Amino acid sequence: MLPCQKGPPEQKPLRVRVSLFFDGTGNNRVNVGDGPGPGVREDASYANGLSNIARLESEGLGGQKGPGVDVHFTVYTEGIGTIDRGADSTRGFGLGTGETGVVAKVERGIASAVAELQVLAKECRKIELLHIDTFGFSRGAAAARYCLWKCMQEVKLTLKERVEAFLITVGEVSVKFVGLYDTVASLGLNHDHNTAELHLDAISQAEKVVQLAAAEEHRNKFRLTNINSAGGKGKQLFLPGVHSDVGGGYATSETEKDWELFDLSVLQFGASARAAVERERDWLISAGWYRREELSPAGGRQIKANRSGIKNTYSHIPLRIMARFARENGVPISGQLEARYEVPEELSQAAAAIQAYVDSVGNASTPGDWFKSNPALDPQWHRDMRHGYLHFSSRYGETFGAHNPHWSEAGPLKGYRERVIQDG
Repeated sequence: MLPCQKGPPEQKPLRVRVSLFFDGTGNNRVNVGDGPGPGVREDASYANGLSNIARLESEGLGGQKGPGVDVHFTVYTEGIGTIDRGADSTRGFGLGTGETGVVAKVERGIASAVAELQVLAKECRKIELLHIDTFGFSRGAAAARYCLWKCMQEVKLTLKERVEAFLITVGEVSVKFVGLYDTVASLGLNHDHNTAELHLDAISQAEKVVQLAAAEEHRNKFRLTNINSAGGKGKQLFLPGVHSDVGGGYATSETEKDWELFDLSVLQFGASARAAVERERDWLISAGWYRREELSPAGGRQIKANRSGIKNTYSHIPLRIMARFARENGVPISGQLEARYEVPEELSQAAAAIQAYVDSVGNASTPGDWFKSNPALDPQWHRDMRHGYLHFSSRYGETFGAHNPHWSEAGPLKGYRERVIQDG
């Protein structure tokens, strides 16, 4: 009788964690680093700096992995409206749709993850558990949320089903951590239904959700989608600064040239309008945004500003805050990140105050904690920081009013600037 023939030893099933990073509109780390390809115009994505999403993913995991897994890898997807070494897309930038839009970028990110999972499971053909994290900024944050819906709920196209199509058995699939910088979906022309269109409430499936939101962003078309659907698993923190102060992406030194900060129509021009212009001018100065000599002379119905040398290193503070939350939730961002992205000594008081706020505010954070109609209530360090480190994003005069401010119900004559926030 022949002895039993033994086959090859059975491979141990894999336990895998994948962290997907989606960059913001106009943010592309390849274009920032390498410049355009032959014959390609140097568009916005080439002039921008690195976003905090690019910084987080570029530092990698420092050779570590999340708890209880054999393999932990990351996937970076370039921002909406951009192509590596290619021309930026007007449609992608403006509407978030098309070949460089939110949906397309999510498909690209998931496809990259599936390809890597195929390679990892080539021998054992079994993934015992698959843990997912997503990170994103701006429309990339909307992409990170939409990605969860596709991975966990899309009919016949969940991540489990996509991987099993390659004859790889997949066991448990769960979402561990979601890290968001200032979700601004801005999909299409009408943004009222973006939460439903992109399933932005899919974050309810995650074990932990953190959103760092811009307290001083008030562009009408940059409405924030909150994380209310995460319930008690979510933590939303408003921080000083505008959209890209919090999410990163400004160049090392920025200039605001003829920034049209305030504009009243001829029909509004009268005693009340003149009073509104001067009220706004006084606010801009006393809040620390501008020096008097940087603003156009009094007497007109507009206020224009010129400011130069605005640094981008404030964004290192929200970068470090997110890295800390990620590490606490099983994404071991390399410790080299803090060494590479130092906080300037000039901002040390700001960094300490903001970290103390993050540690103590719980779930009661609001834009009003940092953005007040009475600047006398702002700490001096905040007013000083605005002039040298924070950018003023809202302005009139852009195509289709793309960057117009949003005003409270009383309007520009008697109202104040405020953030538009919708549920998600």
